[in-house]
Amino acid sequence: MKPFFTILVSVIFLVGCRNAKVISQTSEKSDQSSLPFAFEKITILNKKYTETSGLEYLDGEIITHNDSGDLPRIYFLDTLGNGIRQTQFNKMKAIDWEDICRDEKYLYIADIGNNYGDRRDLTIYKTLLESLGNQDADVSKMHIEYPDQTIFEKNEQRHPYDAESLVSVGDYLFVFSKDWKELSTVVYRINKNSSKQQAERITSHPIKGLITGATFDRQDTIVLCGYSSNLIPFVVKVVDKNGGFEFGEKYELPLKNGAQVEAITYAYTENNGRQVYYLSSEAAAIQLGEDEAQSDAELYKMVW
Repeated sequence: MKPFFTILVSVIFLVGCRNAKVISQTSEKSDQSSLPFAFEKITILNKKYTETSGLEYLDGEIITHNDSGDLPRIYFLDTLGNGIRQTQFNKMKAIDWEDICRDEKYLYIADIGNNYGDRRDLTIYKTLLESLGNQDADVSKMHIEYPDQTIFEKNEQRHPYDAESLVSVGDYLFVFSKDWKELSTVVYRINKNSSKQQAERITSHPIKGLITGATFDRQDTIVLCGYSSNLIPFVVKVVDKNGGFEFGEKYELPLKNGAQVEAITYAYTENNGRQVYYLSSEAAAIQLGEDEAQSDAELYKMVW
């Protein structure tokens, strides 16, 4: 997802200093003592993944993909961010891939990016985990609609029907929407076995930001990532309690220059009970007063 960052940056840049110096990349804040997790940048990602938008951890590897502008392709990385291999799927399309998730049998790819609010072809692709190396893998499609959307006119970044997050919990998929106007999120439930359906609205929450990724810890907790209106990235835990969702405290990620954090995946639980997550950010230009910061696509590790 580029537009939100691009628009804000462009406006600030036009009224800013034309001779602004360039800050090469983001960096971590040294004091993380107030945070409940440890956070570190692992590496700058290869330019192949400059628009990394989704992450999923599988068998010691990280799967990622770009959003709009790439082929229907997933990339496999090691946990240091090095590329291993890739698969281009012949039976999928890639309009605006925004997230991926999995259960014990399938990988789900969410082609649900909807910056303008006018898409009528929102699709979630479903394919077997054992077929992820096969470019001709069989694919099922789930076409979804939002139950309360009646207007499909172009309305760039001024509507509540965009989404960038997908998570699998039990027998269902869940989407956390991006409301550009209210900076809130709506939780929608999706049947994994229905080829065409209206997503079921479950609840909403005034998150005061834009949700860009989600992951499930295989127990009872979803972790969301996103960023606020002033481009500060954050994470928040959401506990699944008997089909309801309880939102926890929102924590800013300790990145000095901000970052367009787009994706998160649960990896594993350490022997001490701490959970390991990986996150990624897209490449983006950020204006900081008279300084222009060029933020690379990056991979991070969080232990919570």
